[in-house]
Amino acid sequence: MKINTLIKKIEVEIDGVLYQVAPKTIEIVDKLKDVDKKSIGIKLEYEQWLDAMKVLLGEPAVSEIFSNGNGENLDRIENIYYGVMYAFEQNADRLKTDREKAEYSQVSNQLQKLNKQLEPINKTLDRVKNLETANKTTNNFNN
Repeated sequence: MKINTLIKKIEVEIDGVLYQVAPKTIEIVDKLKDVDKKSIGIKLEYEQWLDAMKVLLGEPAVSEIFSNGNGENLDRIENIYYGVMYAFEQNADRLKTDREKAEYSQVSNQLQKLNKQLEPINKTLDRVKNLETANKTTNNFNN
């Protein structure tokens, strides 16, 4: 089985500007976990989203994207946050899909081999069924 080790650099486009998303490293994942631990209540939830985006996009980018401070539209923050998080998981999702395709292919090949092995048994069962049908017809005809 060929193992794909190509990990793409991920970018997100927000309001026409491209931003590089941080690679998925232990350091970055630990920082995101620290951000999640601080999340309590609605205000802190949005702050947590901004902090997570600072980890993934960098503070200058987040300041540029959300320049309205407390006047920033919370739906916009939420939408961008989930888009960035989706992008952050893109490589992992692609690799998972590749693994699932390889597993499916392997199972499919095994089922095809099993189906070929069962062909003689299926043919025999068909013959038995045909004989039973013929015997019933003969018995009905004789009665």
